[in-house]
Amino acid sequence: EWQKLTMEKTDGTSGQIMPGDAVYVTGWTGNKIAVQNENSVLANWTNGGTWESFTIAKSDDDETGVSDGDTIYLMTWVGKYLDVNGPDPPDGIQARWGDKGQWQSLVVELVSGPSTTAAPTPTPTPAPTTSGTTAATTMEPSNSIVTTSTASTTPQARSNTTDAQFLIQASFGPTRESLEDLAKFSSYKDWIRAQMEIKGVPLREHFRKKNN
Repeated sequence: EWQKLTMEKTDGTSGQIMPGDAVYVTGWTGNKIAVQNENSVLANWTNGGTWESFTIAKSDDDETGVSDGDTIYLMTWVGKYLDVNGPDPPDGIQARWGDKGQWQSLVVELVSGPSTTAAPTPTPTPAPTTSGTTAATTMEPSNSIVTTSTASTTPQARSNTTDAQFLIQASFGPTRESLEDLAKFSSYKDWIRAQMEIKGVPLREHFRKKNN
């Protein structure tokens, strides 16, 4: 279940997924796969945007819809295909090249019947939906892809990883000191309030202290 990823068109339309279609890929946590840059592939948010959008590609001479057993490629917003070179850093899942090779190839495997458990902890099975067409993918070192018709929306607990991602967006990037400082606050909102209360230092005064 942890390896299953739901794939749906970004425009919400139904029908078979075709080469050139833009899709979102969602994990069992309910978060969408996102590409921040060539070496940073994350799954920290439920919303869909530019980072979360992938364009379906197949071999150059194949314009048929995505079916069981097909090899597909996921083009990211940075103009590179998602690639899987190994299970651990510095390999893992990245987006480094514009080539459609073995590392970038993902094989579709249809799953018969809906999934009944989408996380290690049993949760109620979501009600059936008739809007949109969904598929699911899994990106493992074996480069296999499976499909399912349901996905869990279990919220992701706060961790050092989510704190670091927050600081990427709210500051000049995480450091050991800034992560320790952020951990003192019960919520990101409290941290933002504290930052707004910090008295600013005039630029001229800052440079005088630095040069003296």
